[in-house]
Amino acid sequence: MPDYTPPGGVSSETDPVASGITGILKSDGATLSGISGTSGQFVKADGSLDSTAYGTGTIGGAISAPQVAFASGANTIAGSASLTWDNTNFLLTSEKVKAQNIIEVENATGSAIAAGSAVYVSAIGTGKPRVALADADDAAKMPSIGIVTNQIGNGASGYVAINGQLNGLDRTTAAGPVADADITTADIGKTLYVSTTAGKLTVTRPTGTSAQVQNVGRIIDVSGSNFKMQISNIGRANDVPNQFTTTGSQTASAHITTGGTSSQFVKGDGSLDSTTYANLAGATFTGAVTAPSLSSTRMPLVSVSSGATLDAATHAGRYLSCAGSVTLPGGGGSAPTAGDHYVILNTTGGDITITPNGTDTINGGAPGASVTVGTYNAATCIALTSTSWIVIGV
Repeated sequence: MPDYTPPGGVSSETDPVASGITGILKSDGATLSGISGTSGQFVKADGSLDSTAYGTGTIGGAISAPQVAFASGANTIAGSASLTWDNTNFLLTSEKVKAQNIIEVENATGSAIAAGSAVYVSAIGTGKPRVALADADDAAKMPSIGIVTNQIGNGASGYVAINGQLNGLDRTTAAGPVADADITTADIGKTLYVSTTAGKLTVTRPTGTSAQVQNVGRIIDVSGSNFKMQISNIGRANDVPNQFTTTGSQTASAHITTGGTSSQFVKGDGSLDSTTYANLAGATFTGAVTAPSLSSTRMPLVSVSSGATLDAATHAGRYLSCAGSVTLPGGGGSAPTAGDHYVILNTTGGDITITPNGTDTINGGAPGASVTVGTYNAATCIALTSTSWIVIGV
């Protein structure tokens, strides 16, 4: 049979396939004769059979605008009011998102930048920022803008994350360039800072006086040779600086130091003074004490009641305004020390007596003998020994 071009169809009595068909072929619901195939095959445009077995199936479920479709099961879609798309404003709304927030950047440093490196913005690139390794010891290379998610080759573009999780980071200094010291399971939960080694992270807070302190995340898992971090990089130094300058007055409570003891003091330059100082009252000294510049224009004035027995802690080295007769220390009480002195002021309208304690003596007199101080007169009592006194002014 010669070649035949059907005028829009064929009849069941005509077999055009054996000699070839050109044009449009329709079956009009009838079975084409001369074609030997199955219901799962198709006739190609060149007249050959497509023997590929194509599957069939249906997708169930339903959603309503403006919900975003998602697979809720095999061959089933669903929607949720918590996941919607605003096609006018190109706004995707979701109640929860598990993702990284990333920024596209360029690397023009001359070397590849490894995944997990802390980087800062070094210049403006072609429509995106150029980045280089951040360094806490160099203010010009801080703060970090984010953490590199995958290695960025020199002259290439890549991404840095400003928050979210980043996994698969080499935890050892030998295996990878991420941390300045090996990360272990003991470090889980610890804060990560920009290191003073360019590009690296550290669990040790930088302490140098000029170091920038920037917290960029936290270690949340260590597994095998890798660790995972939760990135929280806000793009600025976010801790108290190790050194700062202030103007104006400050109170003592405004200064806090760590690592010192209660007997140390903070010097004006910020260093700790470890010298041990004695209290002004009640201190015990050993050895010679030199005080060439000690001076005072007055001694304390203490009121003493009539009949009182004097003691060193309360009365020695003071002016004593006595309301009546008094007894010196010693005898059965606390014995005086050679050199102790008491200045007795008689402020009464009559004479008062100064009596040694027990069998102690005054001015070489009889044991226990008193001396008299006239009205509005004064006498200085000096201990020569623990049992003898000299009284001047009587």
